[in-house]
Amino acid sequence: MLPEDVRKTPFASDLAKYGCRTTMHVVRLLAPQLENENHTKDVDFGPSSIRKRWEAGYTKTMRALEQAPWESEFDPLEGVILHEPKQELREAAE
Repeated sequence: MLPEDVRKTPFASDLAKYGCRTTMHVVRLLAPQLENENHTKDVDFGPSSIRKRWEAGYTKTMRALEQAPWESEFDPLEGVILHEPKQELREAAE
Protein backbone atom coordinates (compact mmCIF):
# COMPACT_ATOMS: atom_id res chain seq x y z
CA MET A 1 0.00 0.00 0.00
CA LEU A 2 3.00 2.26 0.39
CA PRO A 3 4.68 3.83 -2.61
CA GLU A 4 7.70 1.86 -3.81
CA ASP A 5 10.26 4.53 -2.77
CA VAL A 6 8.84 4.69 0.78
CA ARG A 7 8.59 0.91 1.13
CA LYS A 8 12.31 0.50 0.41
CA THR A 9 13.48 2.90 3.13
CA PRO A 10 15.19 1.45 6.23
CA PHE A 11 12.52 3.06 8.43
CA ALA A 12 9.64 1.34 6.59
CA SER A 13 11.56 -1.93 6.61
CA ASP A 14 12.06 -1.71 10.39
CA LEU A 15 8.37 -0.95 10.96
CA ALA A 16 7.32 -3.89 8.78
CA LYS A 17 9.23 -6.24 11.11
CA TYR A 18 6.72 -5.43 13.87
CA GLY A 19 3.77 -6.45 11.73
CA CYS A 20 1.86 -9.67 12.09
CA ARG A 21 -0.22 -11.10 9.29
CA THR A 22 -1.73 -13.87 11.38
CA THR A 23 -5.50 -14.02 11.55
CA MET A 24 -6.97 -16.18 14.31
CA HIS A 25 -10.53 -17.44 14.12
CA VAL A 26 -12.15 -18.25 17.48
CA VAL A 27 -15.45 -20.15 17.59
CA ARG A 28 -17.44 -19.56 20.76
CA LEU A 29 -19.39 -22.62 21.84
CA LEU A 30 -21.83 -22.13 24.71
CA ALA A 31 -22.58 -25.09 26.95
CA PRO A 32 -26.24 -25.96 26.46
CA GLN A 33 -28.64 -26.25 29.34
CA LEU A 34 -29.42 -29.91 29.87
CA GLU A 35 -32.67 -31.39 31.16
CA ASN A 36 -33.45 -30.63 34.81
CA GLU A 37 -30.77 -27.91 35.00
CA ASN A 38 -31.35 -24.32 35.99
CA HIS A 39 -29.14 -21.34 36.76
CA THR A 40 -28.29 -22.77 40.22
CA LYS A 41 -27.27 -26.20 38.91
CA ASP A 42 -24.72 -28.26 40.79
CA VAL A 43 -21.98 -29.97 38.89
CA ASP A 44 -22.87 -33.62 38.50
CA PHE A 45 -19.91 -35.85 37.70
CA GLY A 46 -21.94 -39.03 37.33
CA PRO A 47 -21.23 -41.12 34.21
CA SER A 48 -24.59 -40.33 32.57
CA SER A 49 -24.23 -36.57 33.15
CA ILE A 50 -20.71 -36.55 31.79
CA ARG A 51 -21.88 -38.50 28.72
CA LYS A 52 -24.79 -36.07 28.12
CA ARG A 53 -22.49 -33.05 28.44
CA TRP A 54 -19.92 -34.63 26.11
CA GLU A 55 -22.60 -35.44 23.50
CA ALA A 56 -24.03 -31.91 23.70
CA GLY A 57 -20.55 -30.44 23.20
CA TYR A 58 -19.85 -32.78 20.31
CA THR A 59 -23.12 -31.78 18.63
CA LYS A 60 -22.33 -28.08 19.02
CA THR A 61 -18.83 -28.57 17.65
CA MET A 62 -20.07 -30.50 14.61
CA ARG A 63 -22.67 -27.80 13.92
CA ALA A 64 -19.96 -25.12 14.04
CA LEU A 65 -17.73 -27.14 11.70
CA GLU A 66 -20.60 -27.53 9.22
CA GLN A 67 -21.23 -23.78 9.24
CA ALA A 68 -17.47 -23.07 8.77
CA PRO A 69 -17.80 -19.31 9.35
CA TRP A 70 -14.03 -18.85 8.97
CA GLU A 71 -14.31 -19.55 5.25
CA SER A 72 -16.00 -16.19 4.60
CA GLU A 73 -14.26 -12.99 3.50
CA PHE A 74 -12.70 -10.90 6.28
CA ASP A 75 -10.72 -7.71 6.61
CA PRO A 76 -7.05 -8.74 6.40
CA LEU A 77 -6.21 -6.21 9.13
CA GLU A 78 -8.29 -8.04 11.73
CA GLY A 79 -6.08 -10.21 13.91
CA VAL A 80 -8.74 -12.08 15.90
CA ILE A 81 -12.20 -12.86 14.59
CA LEU A 82 -14.86 -14.21 16.97
CA HIS A 83 -17.50 -16.48 15.47
CA GLU A 84 -20.71 -17.37 17.26
CA PRO A 85 -22.58 -20.12 15.41
CA LYS A 86 -26.14 -19.14 14.46
CA GLN A 87 -27.83 -21.79 16.59
CA GLU A 88 -25.74 -20.69 19.58
CA LEU A 89 -27.20 -17.21 19.44
CA ARG A 90 -30.78 -18.48 19.52
CA GLU A 91 -30.15 -20.85 22.42
CA ALA A 92 -28.32 -18.20 24.45
CA ALA A 93 -31.37 -15.92 24.20
CA GLU A 94 -33.69 -18.54 25.68
